Amino acid sequence: MAGANDRITDVQVIASYNWKDQDNACILVPGERSIASLCAMPYGPMHLVANANWQANSFRAVYAEVLDGRVVITRTSKQTHGLIQANEYEGYRKGFEEHHLTTQVDVRGSSSHHRIVSYKLGGIPILLRYAADACLSPRRISIITGTETSFDKLKVIKRGNVVPHCHTAEISTRSYKTGMDDYDEQKTPSLWLAQTPTFILAISVSTRYSETVTGRRSTFSIQNTKIRDSAADVRKWEQDHSGDIAKLVDVLKDLLTLLEAKAALANGEAGSVFEIRRGEGRANMWLRRPELELQGWGKT
Repeated sequence: MAGANDRITDVQVIASYNWKDQDNACILVPGERSIASLCAMPYGPMHLVANANWQANSFRAVYAEVLDGRVVITRTSKQTHGLIQANEYEGYRKGFEEHHLTTQVDVRGSSSHHRIVSYKLGGIPILLRYAADACLSPRRISIITGTETSFDKLKVIKRGNVVPHCHTAEISTRSYKTGMDDYDEQKTPSLWLAQTPTFILAISVSTRYSETVTGRRSTFSIQNTKIRDSAADVRKWEQDHSGDIAKLVDVLKDLLTLLEAKAALANGEAGSVFEIRRGEGRANMWLRRPELELQGWGKT
């Protein structure tokens, strides 16, 4: 049954970073001291750590690992590369970003901007990582440049700006034929999950054809770009789907209990990493075994 607590509460920004586009793993961490101390995040009160794609992929294909009583969920995907055929066009988003988004000098060379927020869902403390599409002005709160810190396989550079969560936005680009009739069904759930306050919808007014995919571009006008305050939409969606959210909370609680029990039985075997998959019926869980890496997964 849906309850008053079956909603997202106590939203806080924990950290943000840019993933730098280079061969060696490197992130640019903006901000003040509390954000820069990435390895001292308040994991203590957290029960569930996940990225924003886990909900869409829950029980379809995810990894779950139990670390010191916390459950870390990450998505899995068999497809790591995509091939765009000559007759396919995937350039709506790229055309919009080239003309309407400005990358600041201090973070150029970055491929994406990620944020980490914490909140409670139905009383469950959750730490969520997601990729933010854009931010709205005024964006500069403070500028950090300077020292580098190297870990085993990751370099951390203090560089960038602290952006308040209220200035973040999600972007969706569409052709003029498709529009955005599926906003409530397709976009509001992701806005709710990351608690993103602004939604930007850009409708392409024309597309330039080229024999090569890289030569194709879409044109977006200011008149066809709408900035929507999504906070009210998110609240309404949460109310309308309170029953579904209550079921999700129940599933998460059962999952946390089951994973902790499985991890205790595994006694640390293979790092207590589990794979959860769902086909047409119920979800199944396997313990990941290194010796079966090339053969599949060993079922517990």
